Amino acid sequence: MLTILHTADWHLGSKFFGWDRIDEQHYALQKLEQIIGKEQADVLLVAGDVFDSANPSTQAEALYYQFLSSVRNKYPWLQIIISAGNHDSPYRLKAPSPILTSLGVHVVSTIERTPNGSIDFEKLCFPLNDKKGITHAYCVAIPFLRWGNLNHADNPNEEKKVLFAQAVEYAQQKQLPVIVMAHLFVSGATTANIENGSPILMGNDEVTPLDALPQQAKYIALGHIHKAQVLGANPCIRYSGSLIPMSFSEVTYKHSIVKVTLATTGQVNTQLLPLEQEAELIKKRGTEEELNQFIEQLPQIEIDNKAPYLSLVLQSDEPRPDLLEQFRTKLSTRYVKLAQIQIERISPSTTSNTQTNKILRPISDYSPLEVAKLIYAEAHDGESLPKDLEELLQQTIDSLSQ
Repeated sequence: MLTILHTADWHLGSKFFGWDRIDEQHYALQKLEQIIGKEQADVLLVAGDVFDSANPSTQAEALYYQFLSSVRNKYPWLQIIISAGNHDSPYRLKAPSPILTSLGVHVVSTIERTPNGSIDFEKLCFPLNDKKGITHAYCVAIPFLRWGNLNHADNPNEEKKVLFAQAVEYAQQKQLPVIVMAHLFVSGATTANIENGSPILMGNDEVTPLDALPQQAKYIALGHIHKAQVLGANPCIRYSGSLIPMSFSEVTYKHSIVKVTLATTGQVNTQLLPLEQEAELIKKRGTEEELNQFIEQLPQIEIDNKAPYLSLVLQSDEPRPDLLEQFRTKLSTRYVKLAQIQIERISPSTTSNTQTNKILRPISDYSPLEVAKLIYAEAHDGESLPKDLEELLQQTIDSLSQ
């Protein structure tokens, strides 16, 4: 039997509304390391987006290498296979490969070609061994496919389908089950990375049809979408989800690691293993009174790594930049990491009787400059319109009125 752990989208080095998350990411990797030990995993698959940017901080790189070193020292039998995601620099991720390979860590960041121009599938294919060194399967690791990896065909999705099929066909020559790992957006995946229903990617070339994936693979380990999920009717085509939540739209996500068990009979079983988070995300929506009550109930102690991130949404029928600044001041001494404060405009008919009886000034009573100041303050958490912008706007208004 072979035990595989599938994870992806670590985004090491990412910040959250200005807050540094290195300690939080370190905590998540420690939990992952504990899971590796508890499950006595033979293989760890990391399906892309190890880092949050192509030029990660030294802290992020140190965290990455410390994790690899620690798990290999504790579990010397563990094989680690990492593929590059769209956030990773292919060449930066690949640079230490000669050293990492000697430690049992294999990194696939580019599609390499042979001297005759064909894809070098040997560089994409790795044996998966148990603790006794017996090979039970082969892994085909496909990095995020950039434009330069393709032959610029009229149908990129068909080209991806051919690439996957050829890679699996190559691995099947070993006469053992094949596991595929890839970092891409597959049609049908559920995502809420961007709120209000906006897609996370633009353009049909970025979306890979489900039927382009090689159905003959025993398991397909996917990265790129942050929500853990099964695609289609096949329970063995999965996104593992991100290591930690990357936006408030992920507040309901259950972050986890996928445990994949491959029996000697070839049967595959999967199980989601919850990944404990150090800091939770809280999104509080309400009226002025409701938000004030919520703030008063928060502990008034100094924040630490475990303090939750807070998104505050004020429901109001009028601009209230002054109130946003009041909330910000009150929250500065509470046990939360304030991420954002927003106004959600609601119509007077949906407010309380007290609010609907309020006499509001019609827009015609405001000067253009006053309107601009209100709009700017509402969009910038109560901040005043910068003086240079105010002067420039006033000059424009004056020129139009002449």
